[in-house]
Amino acid sequence: TPVDKFEAEPVVLFDAALNMLHDVPQIASQVLRRLFLGKQKYMKSVTEDSAMIVAMRASIEEDLQKACLPLREYIRQYDAYLEFMNMDLTEYVRSYEEREGTLQDDEREIEEKLREKQKVADEVPQFINLGMFNIKLDAINSSLIQKYDALIRMIMSIIAEKAASKSKLVVVKFATTFERLKMTPTNIEEVAELEELITEIPKETEDVRLMLDDMLLQFEVLDRFNFQLSDEQFGDKWEAYGWPRRIEDKVGEVEAQIVKDRNGQQDEMKREQVDFEQALDDIEQSVNGFHQHSSLDDIGTIGPEVRNVVQKLKDFAEQAKKFQSREILFGLEQTDYDRVARIAKTFEPYAQLWVSADDWLTWHKKWLSDPFESLDPEQMEKDVGETWRALFKAAKTFADLPECQACAEEVKRQIDEFKPVMPVLLALRNPGLRDRHWDKMSADLDFKIKPGENLNSLTDVYRLNLVEQEETLTKVCESAGKEYAIEAAMDKMEKEWAGQCFEIVEYRETGTHVLKGSDDVQQLLDDNIVMTQAMSFSPFNKPHKERLEKFGIKLNLMSEIIEQWLNCQRNWMYLEPIFSSDDIMKQLPAEGQKFRACDRQWRKYLKQAFDNPTCLEFCDTPDLLGMFSQSYNVLEQVQKGLSDYLETKRQSFARFYFLSNEELLEILSQ
Repeated sequence: TPVDKFEAEPVVLFDAALNMLHDVPQIASQVLRRLFLGKQKYMKSVTEDSAMIVAMRASIEEDLQKACLPLREYIRQYDAYLEFMNMDLTEYVRSYEEREGTLQDDEREIEEKLREKQKVADEVPQFINLGMFNIKLDAINSSLIQKYDALIRMIMSIIAEKAASKSKLVVVKFATTFERLKMTPTNIEEVAELEELITEIPKETEDVRLMLDDMLLQFEVLDRFNFQLSDEQFGDKWEAYGWPRRIEDKVGEVEAQIVKDRNGQQDEMKREQVDFEQALDDIEQSVNGFHQHSSLDDIGTIGPEVRNVVQKLKDFAEQAKKFQSREILFGLEQTDYDRVARIAKTFEPYAQLWVSADDWLTWHKKWLSDPFESLDPEQMEKDVGETWRALFKAAKTFADLPECQACAEEVKRQIDEFKPVMPVLLALRNPGLRDRHWDKMSADLDFKIKPGENLNSLTDVYRLNLVEQEETLTKVCESAGKEYAIEAAMDKMEKEWAGQCFEIVEYRETGTHVLKGSDDVQQLLDDNIVMTQAMSFSPFNKPHKERLEKFGIKLNLMSEIIEQWLNCQRNWMYLEPIFSSDDIMKQLPAEGQKFRACDRQWRKYLKQAFDNPTCLEFCDTPDLLGMFSQSYNVLEQVQKGLSDYLETKRQSFARFYFLSNEELLEILSQ
C-alpha cells in the first residue's frame, strides 16, 4: 500500500462522516406531524468549510504526516534492494558467463553474494512496529534470500560445468595415452617406440596435468561452498583424479615387460644373424659360379634365376641395414655387412647381361606378334636404348670372360639390327595419321599400306620392306604430325571455350544485370586470336583451314561484341540513375525517350546473357553486335544532349559552374 494512501484515506473518511451529519431529520417533526403541519425539520450540523472543521481537518492531516514520516524513512532503506529484486537472473548469469573470468573472480563473486545475502538476513526483520504501523517483512526477507540462493547456485553451476568439461577432456587424453601403452611390441623397433613413448609421457601429459589441477581447484571451491554435484559430475571428477596413478602403474608394468622383451628379442636377432650369414655363404657361392653360364639358348632358365638372385641381394641389403639399426637399439656394436655390397658388386655385370638379354628376347618376340596399333614406339625406343647401354657396359666388364662377352655382343648385334626399324615405327604410329595420309603413302610406295588391312604387326613392316622406305614414310608422317598439332590446338581451344562463361550479375536495384570481370575472358580471347592467326599462316593447315577460319571469325566477332558491350554498359550505368528521375524525364523528354528505348534493349539482351552466360553461345545471338553498337551511339547522343542541357543551366546561373554534373543533376531533380 502506498504511504500517501495512509495520509489521504483517514481524511476521506473524516469528510464522509461529516457529510453523513447533514440532513438528519428531527424526531419531533416525525411524531407531532399536525403541530408541524407535515413539514420536515432537520437537525443543525456543522459545514465542511466552517472554521472548526477546517482546523480539525488540518490537524488530522498534520498528525497523519507526522505518523507516516518514520514509515517513509524506513521504506527508503529498501531502495538499495530494488535493483536486485528487479534483476533477471538468467540474463545476469549469461552476461557474467560471457566475461569468462577466472576461478578467483568466480569465488569473489560468490563470496560477495553470500555477504549480501547475510546482510539481508541481519538487516531485514520479520516484523517491526513504527508508531501506529505494524509492518510484516517476512515475505521480503524470504524473497531476497531465495533470489540470492538461486543466483549463487547458478554461478556455482557454471563452475561445475567448466570443471566437468575439463574432467571429461582429462579422461579422454589420459585414456588415449593408456591405450598406446597397451601396445604389445613384436620387435625391437616397437620396443624402442614404446620406450620413447614412456620418456615423452611427462611432456605429453603436462598440459593435461595442469588441466587436472585447475579442475580440482574448481571442485575444491564448490566443496567449500557446499555445492551438490550431480552423479555424473561426481563420477567424472574422481575418474579424472585417478588417471595419473593409473598411468604411473601402467608405465611400471610396461617397463618391466620391456626388459623381458628386450632379452628375448636380442636372442632371437642373434639366431637370425647366424641364419643370415649362412644364406650369404650360399648366395656368394651361387654368384661365384655364374661365369659358367655362357649360352643364350639357356636364357629361359638363366633369366628367372638371375632375377631371383637380384631380388635376394636387395632383400639381404635391407636385412643388413635392419640388423645394424637393431644393434644400435640393443646397445650392441654394429656388425660389418660390407660383404653384401661386395657380392652385389660382383654380380652386377651378370645381372646386366642376363636381365638385359632376357628382356630383349622377350620384348622382341612380343613386338613382332602384337597388334600393330598396340605398339608404343616411344617406350620401345627407351627400352631399346637402356638395354643396349647395359649390354655395352657388361661387355666391357667381361673382358676376361670371353664366353659371357660373346653373349653380350650377340644381343647388342640383334639390337643394332632392330634399331633401323624404330624411325619407321615412330613415323607409322604417329597419332596424327588419317586415311588421307595412308592413301598418300600408298600412292608414293605404289602399293597399299594401311593398319587393319596389310599392316597388322611389326612383322608386316619387315615383310613390306618399309624400313627401306623410311624417307618417303617419314616425310608424310612429319606433315601428319604438324597437321595433328594444329588439330590438337583447335580441340584444346574449343574445349576451353566450351566451359567459359560471362559473369553476369544483378546491378543494384534496377531489376536488370551487367557484365562483371571480363578480364579472364578477354585474356583467353586475345591468346586464342593470336594462336589462330599464327596457325592460319602455317603451310600444314589445309585439312583444317575451313574449321580454323570459322573459329577465327567467331573469336574476332566475340572480341568486337565485348568491346561494344563494355562501351554501351559504361554509358548505360552512368545514365540509368539520371533518367530514373521523373523530373529529369520531364525536362529532357527527347533524350528520355531515346534512353528508354536503349534501356529496353539492354534489359532484353542482358536477361538472355544471364539465362545462358556461355560465351560462344551468347555471342551467336543474331544481330548482337549491331544492337550494342547502335545502343552505344544512341547513348552517346543522349549523353551529349544531357551535357548541353546542363551547360544552358550553368549559363543561366553562374554559380552552377562550381558544381559537378552529378551535384547539378541532384539540384535539378528536386
